[in-house]
Amino acid sequence: NPTAQQLLRRLDARGHAIGSHGGWIHDYYGLNATEDNAATFRPYLLQNKNAVDSALGRPMRDYSAPQGNNPLWAMDWLEEQGVVAAYFGGHTGLGATRQYRDGVLRNPSLWVFPVTPQGTYATFEEWQDYGVPKA
Repeated sequence: NPTAQQLLRRLDARGHAIGSHGGWIHDYYGLNATEDNAATFRPYLLQNKNAVDSALGRPMRDYSAPQGNNPLWAMDWLEEQGVVAAYFGGHTGLGATRQYRDGVLRNPSLWVFPVTPQGTYATFEEWQDYGVPKA
Protein backbone atom coordinates (compact mmCIF):
# COMPACT_ATOMS: atom_id res chain seq x y z
CA ASN A 1 0.00 0.00 0.00
CA PRO A 2 1.99 3.00 -1.25
CA THR A 3 -0.11 5.49 0.73
CA ALA A 4 0.50 3.65 4.03
CA GLN A 5 4.20 3.27 3.22
CA GLN A 6 4.49 6.99 2.52
CA LEU A 7 2.75 7.79 5.82
CA LEU A 8 5.18 5.55 7.75
CA ARG A 9 8.17 7.20 6.08
CA ARG A 10 6.80 10.67 6.80
CA LEU A 11 6.17 9.88 10.48
CA ASP A 12 9.58 8.23 10.78
CA ALA A 13 11.27 11.30 9.26
CA ARG A 14 9.59 13.45 11.92
CA GLY A 15 11.10 11.33 14.68
CA HIS A 16 8.11 9.19 15.63
CA ALA A 17 8.78 5.64 16.81
CA ILE A 18 7.47 3.22 14.20
CA GLY A 19 6.84 -0.38 15.12
CA SER A 20 4.88 -3.45 14.28
CA HIS A 21 1.54 -4.31 15.78
CA GLY A 22 1.36 -7.94 15.35
CA GLY A 23 1.32 -11.11 13.51
CA TRP A 24 0.03 -10.09 10.09
CA ILE A 25 -3.59 -11.10 10.73
CA HIS A 26 -4.06 -9.14 13.96
CA ASP A 27 -6.97 -10.81 15.76
CA TYR A 28 -6.24 -14.28 14.40
CA TYR A 29 -2.68 -14.10 15.71
CA GLY A 30 -3.69 -12.46 18.99
CA LEU A 31 -6.38 -14.99 19.77
CA ASN A 32 -4.59 -18.14 18.58
CA ALA A 33 -0.81 -17.88 19.03
CA THR A 34 0.24 -20.04 22.00
CA GLU A 35 3.38 -21.38 23.59
CA ASP A 36 2.96 -24.54 21.52
CA ASN A 37 2.43 -23.31 17.95
CA ALA A 38 5.46 -21.16 17.12
CA ALA A 39 5.99 -22.96 13.78
CA THR A 40 2.53 -21.87 12.66
CA PHE A 41 2.62 -18.27 13.90
CA ARG A 42 6.29 -17.19 13.58
CA PRO A 43 5.78 -16.60 9.80
CA TYR A 44 3.02 -14.10 10.65
CA LEU A 45 5.47 -12.09 12.76
CA LEU A 46 8.02 -12.19 9.96
CA GLN A 47 5.52 -11.02 7.32
CA ASN A 48 4.49 -8.10 9.49
CA LYS A 49 8.07 -7.14 10.33
CA ASN A 50 9.15 -7.37 6.68
CA ALA A 51 6.30 -5.09 5.60
CA VAL A 52 7.23 -2.41 8.15
CA ASP A 53 10.97 -2.76 7.49
CA SER A 54 10.36 -2.44 3.76
CA ALA A 55 8.29 0.71 4.19
CA LEU A 56 10.88 2.30 6.49
CA GLY A 57 13.94 1.15 4.57
CA ARG A 58 15.45 -0.07 7.84
CA PRO A 59 14.59 -2.51 10.64
CA MET A 60 11.79 -1.50 12.98
CA ARG A 61 12.62 -1.69 16.66
CA ASP A 62 9.27 -1.49 18.46
CA TYR A 63 6.47 -4.01 18.74
CA SER A 64 2.96 -4.17 20.14
CA ALA A 65 1.40 -7.61 20.47
CA PRO A 66 -2.12 -8.23 19.19
CA GLN A 67 -4.45 -8.80 22.14
CA GLY A 68 -1.35 -8.40 24.38
CA ASN A 69 -0.44 -11.98 23.45
CA ASN A 70 3.32 -12.49 23.95
CA PRO A 71 4.26 -16.17 23.93
CA LEU A 72 7.81 -16.75 25.16
CA TRP A 73 8.98 -17.86 21.68
CA ALA A 74 7.65 -14.60 20.21
CA MET A 75 9.52 -12.47 22.73
CA ASP A 76 12.70 -14.46 22.04
CA TRP A 77 12.18 -13.95 18.29
CA LEU A 78 11.63 -10.21 18.74
CA GLU A 79 14.85 -9.90 20.74
CA GLU A 80 16.73 -11.84 18.03
CA GLN A 81 15.39 -9.36 15.45
CA GLY A 82 16.80 -6.40 17.37
CA VAL A 83 13.46 -5.16 18.69
CA VAL A 84 14.15 -3.09 21.81
CA ALA A 85 10.64 -2.31 23.07
CA ALA A 86 7.37 -4.22 23.21
CA TYR A 87 3.89 -3.86 24.66
CA PHE A 88 3.42 -6.47 27.38
CA GLY A 89 0.38 -8.01 29.01
CA GLY A 90 2.23 -8.80 32.23
CA HIS A 91 3.58 -6.59 35.05
CA THR A 92 0.30 -4.68 34.88
CA GLY A 93 0.43 -1.06 35.92
CA LEU A 94 4.21 -0.67 35.90
CA GLY A 95 6.15 1.75 33.77
CA ALA A 96 8.74 0.52 31.30
CA THR A 97 10.51 -2.50 32.74
CA ARG A 98 12.16 -5.77 31.77
CA GLN A 99 10.27 -8.99 31.12
CA TYR A 100 10.40 -11.35 34.07
CA ARG A 101 8.58 -14.66 33.84
CA ASP A 102 8.58 -17.11 36.71
CA GLY A 103 11.09 -14.84 38.48
CA VAL A 104 13.64 -14.98 35.64
CA LEU A 105 14.80 -12.11 33.43
CA ARG A 106 13.98 -13.63 30.06
CA ASN A 107 15.06 -11.08 27.43
CA PRO A 108 17.63 -8.66 28.87
CA SER A 109 17.89 -6.40 25.81
CA LEU A 110 14.13 -5.96 25.42
CA TRP A 111 12.17 -3.30 27.32
CA VAL A 112 8.52 -4.05 27.93
CA PHE A 113 5.72 -1.53 28.42
CA PRO A 114 2.92 -3.06 30.47
CA VAL A 115 -0.66 -2.12 29.86
CA THR A 116 -2.27 0.05 32.51
CA PRO A 117 -5.86 -1.13 32.88
CA GLN A 118 -8.99 0.57 34.08
CA GLY A 119 -10.47 -2.12 36.29
CA THR A 120 -10.65 -5.37 34.33
CA TYR A 121 -10.32 -3.69 30.90
CA ALA A 122 -6.99 -2.77 29.38
CA THR A 123 -7.65 -0.74 26.24
CA PHE A 124 -9.91 2.03 24.95
CA GLU A 125 -11.39 -0.51 22.55
CA GLU A 126 -12.36 -2.78 25.44
CA TRP A 127 -13.80 0.16 27.34
CA GLN A 128 -16.04 0.87 24.36
CA ASP A 129 -16.93 -2.81 23.82
CA TYR A 130 -17.91 -3.30 27.46
CA GLY A 131 -19.66 0.02 28.02
CA VAL A 132 -17.19 1.64 30.42
CA PRO A 133 -18.50 5.21 30.91
CA LYS A 134 -16.41 7.90 29.21
CA ALA A 135 -16.21 9.88 32.45
